Amino acid sequence: MNILLISTNRNTSPVPVVPLGACLIAEAAESAGHKTTLIDLMFEKDPERVVRNELKRCRYDAVGLSVRNIDNNSMQKPACYIPGLASLVRHIRMETEVPVILGGAALSIMPGEILRAAGASCAVVGSGTTVFPKLLERLNSGGSLCDLPGIIVRDRGEAAALDGHLGGDLVGADDPRGDGQRLAGGGLQVLTGGAGQVT
Repeated sequence: MNILLISTNRNTSPVPVVPLGACLIAEAAESAGHKTTLIDLMFEKDPERVVRNELKRCRYDAVGLSVRNIDNNSMQKPACYIPGLASLVRHIRMETEVPVILGGAALSIMPGEILRAAGASCAVVGSGTTVFPKLLERLNSGGSLCDLPGIIVRDRGEAAALDGHLGGDLVGADDPRGDGQRLAGGGLQVLTGGAGQVT
């Protein structure tokens, strides 16, 4: 599959962050036989235009969005990033009907709420390096996503009620330490530096 991964984080305070986790996600996807293109929106003045131009330039089989933060964690000047995420998903939908997959640190906090607000297809909430390649395999085969551990899916506009399901399946399936602790985060995060191929 040909996968477009997008880092949606544009928060430069206190300093811009290089989301190194995306390297692991891209490597995991490519190790499973997929091609990945990474776009970082950190310094883009018009992120929606950049994404739409890329989707016009190349045909992708799925789009993954890294969601690092829910808000800026400021009491003096609060800013929520979820409306911007929803806007980006709407722009993606103007160009393609392929699955839009959410992931990243923010999804470990409130995955169902973010999935519903953004209007994406599904969200990775387990260990990204384990779950994402399995998700791509399932998408490639045309199978159902509803029973796949480590994700939540939207069904008729609502996030599926899999929260209880996740607790049991993430232990073991995504617990390489074997200590019975749930793993959070992992999700999709993308390298800083614009569009490029992962080699």
